[in-house]
Amino acid sequence: MPNHIEGEPVEPIEPVEPEEIPEQEGVRREVFVGRRGEQQDLREYVRRYCRSLYGSDAAVDHEGTIFIPQWYPVKKTERGLGDYSHIGSEDYELLSQKHESEETYLARTLKTKSLHEYRISEVKGHNGAVETAIRMADHIIASVVQRELPQTETIGRRISELLDLFSNYSSVTIAQLEQAVIETRQRLESVGFNPETVINDEKVRIGQWLPKASTGRDSLGRPNALISMMALEAANRRVLWRTYGIGATTAKYVRIREALRFEREFCREIFGEAQQRTAQMQLHMLFQHPERPAQNVGIVSGMLGHMRWQLTQPHVKPYRPAGLAVGEVLGNIVDLLNQDRRQEIVEQGLFDQAHAMLGNILVESVNIYPEE
Repeated sequence: MPNHIEGEPVEPIEPVEPEEIPEQEGVRREVFVGRRGEQQDLREYVRRYCRSLYGSDAAVDHEGTIFIPQWYPVKKTERGLGDYSHIGSEDYELLSQKHESEETYLARTLKTKSLHEYRISEVKGHNGAVETAIRMADHIIASVVQRELPQTETIGRRISELLDLFSNYSSVTIAQLEQAVIETRQRLESVGFNPETVINDEKVRIGQWLPKASTGRDSLGRPNALISMMALEAANRRVLWRTYGIGATTAKYVRIREALRFEREFCREIFGEAQQRTAQMQLHMLFQHPERPAQNVGIVSGMLGHMRWQLTQPHVKPYRPAGLAVGEVLGNIVDLLNQDRRQEIVEQGLFDQAHAMLGNILVESVNIYPEE
């Protein structure tokens, strides 16, 4: 399955939140597509058979497998001035709603649009454990906070400085213009912003306009304050849109992380209580003295049945499959108890089995970030 998470999570390339991207001059630039084939099948599977985890974008199926959607910018044929002529309906499905057919719309070059590909990542590292999914969300949030925000803040400050410099352009010397170019390059390098390698369309435009505007000259090399300030304003608009997108991305993964953490604590609470009850239950007189006449069988059977139901409530791996497995052991105990075959319960050590299975999961998944 493509783009799955193996081991440590991998940061998605510039994820964005499609519902929260602002309009540009009354026209929505963002167009969303998805690959056909395995990804198309996976989208349909998640849509039909998975449920949202506490209203977040994370989804889970009946086996506890976690799916997390991500949005990736689609590369143009040429940086900045290119188009999407290589994107066609034979390979991609149009996800944005349009007033024309998918084939017709994707047959365009879409030069003025910004395409984003929707992918679904199945969490597979450490057997799909929820702890891996939490690490993935943490990694993305940390990347945004540690890299993306400093970039936009630094670029925004640099644009303001250049606008102040060019506001009195007649007094600006050639030495100052040369120093402005050097300073802009150094600022971009300090936050890891390489205009030649960025993929996000907003960052590509910023990487084109900001260094050029720093020269204070037009495309013919002539001093031109008006052109430079227009380029700076255009770059500043892109910074604002980029900041908005970063905020949407952060909010998206914060919601995902909160849902995953809450579910994990919910699962562990259920497992902890069940482990205590299995230890206590085998001390009951029914199992301590199976040779004696049975008493309170209905009450004990009901307690075991309720415990078994509780273990069906976890939604994510590894807790859901383990809970169902322990439930099978408890179901076996109930069946033998109702047949007054208590000696077999004791001889087979069924309570010990259930207790050990619960304890193993709690110990193995005790840390979200395993110690090296």
